[in-house]
Amino acid sequence: MKRMLAAWIAIALLIYPSICIGSYLIELKNGKKFFVSEYWDEGSQVKFPYYGGVVAIQKDHIRTIRESDVPYIEVQPVPVEEPETEPEPAPAQAKPEAEEEAATVPKEETEEAKKLLEEFKVAKERFGAFRYIMTDDELFKFSGELKGLREKIIRKGFYRVYRDQVDEILAMQDEIRVTLDKRRQ
Repeated sequence: MKRMLAAWIAIALLIYPSICIGSYLIELKNGKKFFVSEYWDEGSQVKFPYYGGVVAIQKDHIRTIRESDVPYIEVQPVPVEEPETEPEPAPAQAKPEAEEEAATVPKEETEEAKKLLEEFKVAKERFGAFRYIMTDDELFKFSGELKGLREKIIRKGFYRVYRDQVDEILAMQDEIRVTLDKRRQ
């Protein structure tokens, strides 16, 4: 019985690598490594799928690309569900009406506000997933896009409604500045 089990385990171990998806190792000059299932050349860039998106890296930033004997395992991020909680009762003090009106979005501007919020969510996801693998040029360009989004929120009059998002945009821009400064040293 033990021999039979050992034989099955040995067969499984021998067969397993041949079943797995092939993988490639993309090694950058800064030491970062990416294991990917596929990649392709597009002009001066190499592109590959990564965390549900496509990453583009300048060819001059790449040290080597080679087939890897490590099997590629695709990992999909799992959204974390927050437990439902009952809303807290409003404090005894009521807000002045003028402040309350300024912090709500008028109904006719709801679609525009939703678009801005969606734009912010996409930028935040992009920042979280790719800030460490973006080139200096891409980070600089992305910082400009964040600035444009922040200015758009303010210009359209949604600053009070999306104050927290504007603060997060500023924090992302600060982190990009720090990252660029560290890379230049």
